[in-house]
Amino acid sequence: MVRRFAFAVPGDLATPTGGYAYDRRMITELGDLGWQVDLVDLGDGFPSPSDVTHAAARTQLLTVPAGCAIVIDGLALGVLPEIASELADRNPLLALVHHPLALESGLTAERAERLRRSERAALESVRGVIVTSAATAHLVVSDYGVPAERVSVARPGSDRVPPAQTGSDHRGDGPIKLLSVGAVVPRKGFDVLIAALATLTELPWRLTIAGDLTRDRDTAMRLEADIARHGLQDRIITLGAVSPERLAALYTDADAFVLASYFEGYGMAYAEALAHGLPVIGSHAGDYLVGGSGDDVITGMRGSDQIYGDKVYIPTVQQRTHTIAPGGYWTYALQVQNDGPNTDDITVRATNNGEPQFFYGYFDVTSQVTGPGLVFTAMAPGEVRTFALRFHVPVDAAEGTRVGDDVDFISNSSQSIDRLRLLVGVRTPTS
Repeated sequence: MVRRFAFAVPGDLATPTGGYAYDRRMITELGDLGWQVDLVDLGDGFPSPSDVTHAAARTQLLTVPAGCAIVIDGLALGVLPEIASELADRNPLLALVHHPLALESGLTAERAERLRRSERAALESVRGVIVTSAATAHLVVSDYGVPAERVSVARPGSDRVPPAQTGSDHRGDGPIKLLSVGAVVPRKGFDVLIAALATLTELPWRLTIAGDLTRDRDTAMRLEADIARHGLQDRIITLGAVSPERLAALYTDADAFVLASYFEGYGMAYAEALAHGLPVIGSHAGDYLVGGSGDDVITGMRGSDQIYGDKVYIPTVQQRTHTIAPGGYWTYALQVQNDGPNTDDITVRATNNGEPQFFYGYFDVTSQVTGPGLVFTAMAPGEVRTFALRFHVPVDAAEGTRVGDDVDFISNSSQSIDRLRLLVGVRTPTS
């Protein structure tokens, strides 16, 4: 007897992203195991389908024979709760959740909440949920009400690949070749990466970014603008989407992999880089908590607090103070967002044990905080600005100095809510 199920996917299965690559591989491997997989194309535009696409997706799903199990990719399922409820009595439904839709970066608070409620409702109609990481499993259980016994973790695998030829041609006197892979969308954090690299222009490096530039035109335009604003056009190349063969060559030729994602359900690009033997510099995102340990590299620094009032103490992954050697410093990539209804000026001030700290500002602004702090003027409602903040330890400080991180946000409008995102912290020794 042939084992059979339907796999419902939004858009083109050949789309060059980690999620679609996972879907393709699942279909191939199950076929090799004797399963017949009937592909159901739900149409383009998810998770914001048009009314026409929404209706067509319903029609497509209802063509699946009654009793046949349907696996529905979460990019579509999360916005189809009514259709999932309608199908639940005639077809066993399984959800494939790469990551919750509400955790995509760049969403308004209202949009994120609508997606969270919609996806939670859709998941109530399924018999099981397949996730790609333990981190995502925890989210769907804790935040979406799915019983733990209904959740299965199926992590992506990595094929055997040639090791990267790290450092083989520059012998220490040429630029370090950095590689970043990911679709140019807000969640991938390219704004953070460019802001961080802009503080390292005294070092010899070159960055290649390989990822679809058409998914979010506004983000792609902002990336090019950020590169130009920091004068990094001769150091950074954006290739757009590349073929698997070209991507493999890029991994092999790179010296290190860098990615500053705000969130990853798993982090397939991290896994691919590690499979090639590359050192990886990344944020705390998904199942791959990459980086060093102790006082050298701090990962897992991702946080998001709603600020009501004028002060926030930045959260860290393990503790709120850290031992930094004399002459060392923390560098945080941060964002501030005006969530209020009015255009507003927002001032950011930081101290370490009462001593003013350094800011590396949005665009090309660099200033030491000595009084009023770093001022972001005329921030429109919803506007986000990115900056870097350095907590410095003097060279003559005593060994074992503990560094605290205390930041004030002051808004001219009492109605504003300023959102702080702590993305990644790296302790770098001063020269």
